Amino acid sequence: MVCEGHLDIYGYSLTLPRTILFYIFSFCTLGIFRLIIHWKEEWYIKVRATKCNLDQANILFIVDENRTTTHRLVKDVTMGSDGNPLILPNGLGSYREVSHIRYFTFRKMLYAWFEKEAKFIPPSDFDSSVPVKTLIDRIDDKHGITTAQVLQRRLTYGRNLIEVQLKPIVVLLFKEAISPFYIFQLFSVCLWYWDEYIYYASIIVIISVGSITLDVYQTRKQEKKLRSMVHSSGEITVLRDKGECTILVPGDVIVIPEHGFVMQCDAILLTGTVIVNESMLTGESVPVTKVNASGLDDDNKTGNVKLDFDRHAKHVLFCGTQVLQTRNYGRGLVRAIVIRTAFSTTKGQLVRSIMYPKPIDFEFNRDLLKFVGFLSIMASFGFAYTLGMMFHYGAAWKKLVIRSLDIITCVVPPALPAAMSVGIINANGRLRKKDIYCISPSTINTCGAVNVTRDCSFGLDTGEMRHEDFPEGARVIKLQLSAHRF
Repeated sequence: MVCEGHLDIYGYSLTLPRTILFYIFSFCTLGIFRLIIHWKEEWYIKVRATKCNLDQANILFIVDENRTTTHRLVKDVTMGSDGNPLILPNGLGSYREVSHIRYFTFRKMLYAWFEKEAKFIPPSDFDSSVPVKTLIDRIDDKHGITTAQVLQRRLTYGRNLIEVQLKPIVVLLFKEAISPFYIFQLFSVCLWYWDEYIYYASIIVIISVGSITLDVYQTRKQEKKLRSMVHSSGEITVLRDKGECTILVPGDVIVIPEHGFVMQCDAILLTGTVIVNESMLTGESVPVTKVNASGLDDDNKTGNVKLDFDRHAKHVLFCGTQVLQTRNYGRGLVRAIVIRTAFSTTKGQLVRSIMYPKPIDFEFNRDLLKFVGFLSIMASFGFAYTLGMMFHYGAAWKKLVIRSLDIITCVVPPALPAAMSVGIINANGRLRKKDIYCISPSTINTCGAVNVTRDCSFGLDTGEMRHEDFPEGARVIKLQLSAHRF
C-alpha cells in the first residue's frame, strides 16, 4: 500500500483460476453475482485477484480522500509508435530515458510508476516542484526545446487538451438503472405483475422510466454545458528549432502576445511583466501583475529552493487566465516556460473538481439508509413468519411465495427512488427559472433546509467571518475551501 497524495493505492494481481470462477458464478446466477460485486468494489478485487506489491501489480484498488473506491488496470508501454524512446522527469528539471512505463489513468490524470520512489506519481508533480535554479538558468533561453524532445514528452504527458467527453446514452441509462433501489423496484414490479396487481405496477414502471429518462437527460445536458464552458483554444508562438507550433509540452518556451490571449497552460514568466485577469479561477475582478523569474533569485539564496505554485504565484501565468497587457523594457519578446499542461494545470484541476465532486454524505442521508436497513430487517421477520404460517396451513406454493415476498414490498417502499427523483427534477427546473444552476442535483434535498443565506465572500477571503455575524439560532455549514474549488 502507498499513500499517493490523497489516494490510497493497493496492488493486486489478476489470476486465471479466479477469473474463470468469477465468470462461472456470474453465469450461473444470471448476473446477480456480478451485480452485487459491482456495488462493492473491494469484493470485485478480492474475487478476481490476489494481493501483491505495487511493482508487480496489474490491477489496483484505489481509495480516494472521500473513501470512494474504484479499480484500475495497470498498462505497460515499451516504445512510442514513432520509435522515440520513453522518458520520465527526475525532479531536477531534466529527464531520463526508460525502457518502459507502467501507468494507470484516474480522473483524467496519468499516474506513472517511479522505481526510485516506489510510487505511482503523476509526472506533472515533478515539474511543479523543480529547483528554482533550473528556471533561472533558462531566463535567457531563446530557442526552447527540439522537435525530438517534444515528441518524447508528448508520449509521457499526452496532448495539451482539457476536454469533457460525453458518456454514451446507453452507459448513462445502465448506470442509473442498476442502482440497488431500482433493482429492488424491478423485483417488486415483477412480483406485482405475477400477482396480477397490474395497475399499480404499471404506474410505478411509468414513473420509474420517466425519472430515469429525466435523470439521464439532465446529466447529458450538464455534460454538454460543462464541455462548452471549459473548451478553449488558441494559437501561440513556440520557440523551437523549427519555428511555430500549437502543441505544448512541459519545457516549451512560448511568446506571450501583447493582449487578448487566454493562457492554455501553466507557465513561469521568464522575461517582462504581464497583467492578467484571473477572475475565471479566483473570482477576483482586479487585474493581477505577474513579474518575471529573475525575482526567484531572491528566494534562492540557499540554492536548493524548489518551485511552489502558492509561494511563487506572482511569477506564474495560470491556465485559463486572460492576458490584458505585456511589457518588456528591453524591447524583447515576453517569454514564459511551460510547466504544466492539460488536466494537471490549475484550470484542469478546477474542471476535475466539477466532473468528480465530493460525494454527499450528510447525516440525514445516513439516517435514511439506516431507516431502510431497519425496514429490511422487519421485512425479513415478516417474510419468515408469513412463509411459516402459510406452509403450516397448507397454502398453494404460488400463493405461499407471492404473499411471503409481498410482505417485503409492503414494508420497504419500492417507489421511494422514483418519488425522490421526480421531486429533485421538479426543484431543479424551478431553480433554473431563477438562473440558479446545480451540477449535483443530489444536494437539492440538503439545500431545502437552508432558510438564511449571507454573502460573506469578504469574510471568506480575509478569515473575518464569525458566528456572531449570523442571526441567533442560525446554523453555520462548514465549507471546505481550496485554491481551486469554490
